[in-house]
Amino acid sequence: MDTIDGLSGGKTKEERLKIMKDPSSGAKGTVGLVGLMGLKFLLLLEIEPFLKTGTLLLTPVVGRWSMVTAAYLAPYARMEGLGKAFITRKGKRTIFWASLSVTLLGLVIFKFPFLYIIGVCLGITYLSTLYFKSRMGGITGDTLGALNEIIELTALFSIYSLSKARVFLS
Repeated sequence: MDTIDGLSGGKTKEERLKIMKDPSSGAKGTVGLVGLMGLKFLLLLEIEPFLKTGTLLLTPVVGRWSMVTAAYLAPYARMEGLGKAFITRKGKRTIFWASLSVTLLGLVIFKFPFLYIIGVCLGITYLSTLYFKSRMGGITGDTLGALNEIIELTALFSIYSLSKARVFLS
């Protein structure tokens, strides 16, 4: 919610970061959260029953992997904050192990269609990270949380699309 409020309310990087620090929630952030939860719920209802367990196991893992990826790709936007320790302690080994773990889990659960799912999620992660860098000069704990939700929704939509295309039945 804070990320939506900050990105929609501030004209400068400093204003956006200040809005995101504010403990109160704005209308746009609240509407965004309700919309996100509604979309997740509807997608889960529509995914084929035999895919639901794997979907519920994989989507949070892909979301967390996107956070590690974004932390690897972008600097921290603030001088200090709770997310700084996580974002500044990035390294090649961290991204390697995170990527290997999510890939192995995804291939075990969804076989080769997982490569489509992770490819779409990687693209959205990269574009979102570029957007956060352009609007705030980097990422924060709030933007990582927002990215996690965006990628979970992206993974759900990708699985839904593949299930409707009957990819998992071939």
